[in-house]
Amino acid sequence: MDAILAGTTVYQRRQALDRVTNGLGFPDAYDQTLDRIRQQGGSKSKLGMAALMWVSRSEQPLRLQELLHALGVEVGAEDFNISNIPSIRAVLGSTLGLVIIDNNASTVRLLHFTLKKYLRQHPTIFVTADSMMAEICLTYLNYPSVRVLPNPDNAQERPPFLEYATCFWGTHAGREVTEPVKSLSLHLLDGYENHVSAAILWREKLRERHSHEDVLGISGLHCIAFWGIAEIAIAMLEGKKWDVNAYDSKDDTPLMWAIRYGHYKVVELLLEQGDIRPDVIIRDGRTVFSFAAESGNEHAIKLPLESGNIDPDLPDSNGRTPLSFAASGGHEGVVKLLLERGDVNPNSLDNNGQTPLLYATMMGREGIVNLLSEARTPNRKSLRNSHKTPASVTESATSWPHQKQPPPSEPSSPDRFNSLTATSVPIPTPSSSFLSYFLFEVLIQSTVLLFLFLISYICGDSCGLFHVGYNDWK
Repeated sequence: MDAILAGTTVYQRRQALDRVTNGLGFPDAYDQTLDRIRQQGGSKSKLGMAALMWVSRSEQPLRLQELLHALGVEVGAEDFNISNIPSIRAVLGSTLGLVIIDNNASTVRLLHFTLKKYLRQHPTIFVTADSMMAEICLTYLNYPSVRVLPNPDNAQERPPFLEYATCFWGTHAGREVTEPVKSLSLHLLDGYENHVSAAILWREKLRERHSHEDVLGISGLHCIAFWGIAEIAIAMLEGKKWDVNAYDSKDDTPLMWAIRYGHYKVVELLLEQGDIRPDVIIRDGRTVFSFAAESGNEHAIKLPLESGNIDPDLPDSNGRTPLSFAASGGHEGVVKLLLERGDVNPNSLDNNGQTPLLYATMMGREGIVNLLSEARTPNRKSLRNSHKTPASVTESATSWPHQKQPPPSEPSSPDRFNSLTATSVPIPTPSSSFLSYFLFEVLIQSTVLLFLFLISYICGDSCGLFHVGYNDWK
């Protein structure tokens, strides 16, 4: 309005009004309004700029009470002071109209979408926004009155700022790690398994719905493995306060968390620890190494392989090996790393009689089908002296014991596959043609479907039984 009234003639004022209407005059208007906010002086100016920072840089729209409590946090204070929470009127007044309440969504927002664009184009206005917001979130979570809070049964019972601080402190800290942020993080993560935010993180950020007792055991290392902040992970590992092999309530270690959420730098940091165990059994007989192969994380595969302290072909309780999971997941890089070794059997059978090649075929992983087909032929280096017939492939898989003991007639050569003998088993012969395997799988499925249909027809229930049988079979 001031920009419009500054014109001395009707023409000038009309031109200024047209620029504002078309969005062209907004930058000038925002410049002037921000200058006026800064010129308010004292705590009013600080409050106005802080409110603009939170509303424009928050990871999700803030409810009014969330904003007010965030603005009431005082970094360095011993505990949260309710009397330090500003009033709604004070906040809206200090922003001079740039922040408004969206009554429809019950949140606060910027006056106009062009203001968000303007602030994005002028990053120096809030140059350290992420570190400041991380400090406020961490300070709030470290307050004694917050640390001792019981786990609320529902979100309505939580203090207004608790959920945002829990779910997004790591997001802000990961973008800008300062020494205060690092120090506050270490304080929070010491004894994190007993902090109320551990349960909230599990429920809200990880989309799990369990009781407080179910999630006990989420240590500080689990938490930082989820966020993937390497600088803080280094400080934690140097401090030697946290057990790198600690289990959470689902029997997952921090290494498993880092692999699951794709934080490769933290994976490397954990694997570099002398007392880390990538071959530890997690669940269903599977190791961390097996889950890493399934995720396609080549970094998590290379380091254990290079250390030589792991069995890369260890099957789980269902007989599936890391190679089997990597093949079905379509991770060619991991498959290549495993096939380059002489102690990984490409022909291994699981408890359902399926090989890595069959899994890759069913999932349509053509590149991996070709890799495994080549590995199952005498052309492979580890099979160069073998003279298997096509039907001998199953014998190779069957003769490779899941107990991980050497075959009875293992030769003195490191080539473990040359001693496998042939037998006649009616299975599809391996071929370099992806199409032949695909057609075989289609034939099997068609046969099963026809069989189920005939049974349902004879029983007089041509719909229900057929559908149930097919769904169960799938």
